[in-house]
Amino acid sequence: MAKTGFIVMADITGYTVYLNESELDHAQESIVAILDVIVGSTDAPLTLSRVVGDAVLSYAFDGAILNTQTLVEELESIYVVFRRALEQMILNTTCTCNACANLSALDLKFIVHHGDFVIREMAGSHELIGPNVNQVFRLAKNRIKEILGFRAYIAYTSDAAKALELPDFVATLAPLVADTDEFGSVQLHVADMQPVWERRRHESIVTLPDSDVWLSFVRDIHAPVGVVWDHLTDPAKRSRLFASDPA
Repeated sequence: MAKTGFIVMADITGYTVYLNESELDHAQESIVAILDVIVGSTDAPLTLSRVVGDAVLSYAFDGAILNTQTLVEELESIYVVFRRALEQMILNTTCTCNACANLSALDLKFIVHHGDFVIREMAGSHELIGPNVNQVFRLAKNRIKEILGFRAYIAYTSDAAKALELPDFVATLAPLVADTDEFGSVQLHVADMQPVWERRRHESIVTLPDSDVWLSFVRDIHAPVGVVWDHLTDPAKRSRLFASDPA
């Protein structure tokens, strides 16, 4: 029996280039870890469907959402959790292989559509079936980055934007028409996720009491902030900085 609701795809961007330019085994470990983060942070009002390659598919029935603002906030929260996890992976590695060095090329985009679909229980997952599901997959291939300059984003179709019933919010989104062979021209409303990350990246700062601190030191570095940050976040440069690489 067909259900009506939101269909959401969270898709890792830069995936193909990342695999092509990285050591396959190590790169796959990183992708699996990132997908685990996305799956683990997918929460109500969304229900997890399944992992498809480098993407996570989820859904939300109309009756399960009392306030569509919670859906918008959930998608933003997933992105923030993803970015925080990716940042930690970059900061915590001292490995200089391409798979670790190229982590910063990855990001996350969402495609959100609204319509009817069928759920088929298969191998413990809730597989979504129907033309509206196919449309989400088709829209994952788009030119949003080239046209709008958004590296990470949430793209709502016009059906999804209408179903949100949040006209003031939708008015803040960037309009764009995506051309597809199967579904023709599809109107999208796109939210840039970079401002969301900049606004929320420091929400979960952990402060330790003095009694729990084992080692603390302060050092003045006479260099521009951008240069220092680059050396701290680039695995190859950080290895040399902390003398773990004799080169």
